[in-house]
Amino acid sequence: MKFICTIPAILLILLTACSEDENKSSDQEDGTQGDVSQFEAKPMVTDTLFKVAFADTEYDVEIKTPDGIVNGVILVLQGWNFTITDWCEKTKLCEEALSKGYILVFPEMGKSIYSEEHYEETILEWKKYPTRKWLRDSVIGKLQADYGLFEEEGNNYVMGLSTGGRGALLLALDLPGIFSGCATLSGDYDQFMFPNDNLYIGYFGKMKAFEKRWQGFENPRQIMLAKNLHVPLYMGHGMMDDVVPYKHFTLMKEFIEFTKPDVKVEYHTDTTAQHDYTYWSSEVANVLDFFEKN
Repeated sequence: MKFICTIPAILLILLTACSEDENKSSDQEDGTQGDVSQFEAKPMVTDTLFKVAFADTEYDVEIKTPDGIVNGVILVLQGWNFTITDWCEKTKLCEEALSKGYILVFPEMGKSIYSEEHYEETILEWKKYPTRKWLRDSVIGKLQADYGLFEEEGNNYVMGLSTGGRGALLLALDLPGIFSGCATLSGDYDQFMFPNDNLYIGYFGKMKAFEKRWQGFENPRQIMLAKNLHVPLYMGHGMMDDVVPYKHFTLMKEFIEFTKPDVKVEYHTDTTAQHDYTYWSSEVANVLDFFEKN
């Protein structure tokens, strides 16, 4: 069994030991019991699978840990209706990231587009799938409280593919104090430019009737306009992508270069790549190198 102790836990253990030594010294000098605050170390992180409830359904969250020293934590997001095992089974991510000392966290999202909330117009069957608010508050909150992961100003990263790439960018904007880097592959960033997309219609209703949802706080490009992206960003996309059009990439690239010129962004395009795990696996080394550089 692998036991990896997080840095916060180590500090707490050291603080506890120092407090106990000082307390003993005080007792020896005056014979009284000193009032010393007690610290409780958080549990050591091991390979773990736990569940978090959303809308009367429980969703899996899996933690994978390296054998040696921990160099960081990566939140890994999947695309529409992909399983949490796909990243490990169909790409080189788990093999390469674990060998570099990263803890990997995989939350199950089902048919989610990482929207902040559901609406009356959201397709009923889709309302059972988690929102970004749940991921941010319930999942990351539990990982912080119970496992000491994703604490502020740590080596924390977020990455995703397809709709998970959209979710990764949104979380980096939501939680600038937590994430040190973000990578998005084949992501969709501006639903307002694609009013006939059935996924967007299924979540937000038709654009003409609910324009504020389409170009307001549910739109990654508009959110970035309102907020400063504080973390370095890696963006990759295949030019032969027929699921999430390459236009999403070019629109976001133009937007960032024009409105956010100070943001550190690394762009990568592949002229032959499609919307598949062959392409996403080919980007793993680039993404990990990007995280290490930043």
